[in-house]
Amino acid sequence: MRVMYLATYSPSAVKGLIDGSDRVAAGKKLFGSVGGKLVDVMFTRGDYDVVATVDMPDQKAAAAAAVAARASGAFTKLVVLEELDMGSILPMAGDALKVFEPAG
Repeated sequence: MRVMYLATYSPSAVKGLIDGSDRVAAGKKLFGSVGGKLVDVMFTRGDYDVVATVDMPDQKAAAAAAVAARASGAFTKLVVLEELDMGSILPMAGDALKVFEPAG
């Protein structure tokens, strides 16, 4: 499954970047430790400092990497976007919609 991680660095992590810390290598190690493969890293300007695209074996691995990243203290904000298979979701959503009774 493809996962995107959008992150905002903490001030101390930004200092590490300035001092020359190789964050792509660190990302490869982190994601590889849970069976994932870093596909792309993009450093950005705006709400997020970095966007990483990763191939992950499953949701558990994607969540484990996010928990480890949060626990490191290197990020003040981290958003995880998981790719969905809409072809399998939409039929179930259609069945659910048939029985759902909205308020009002």
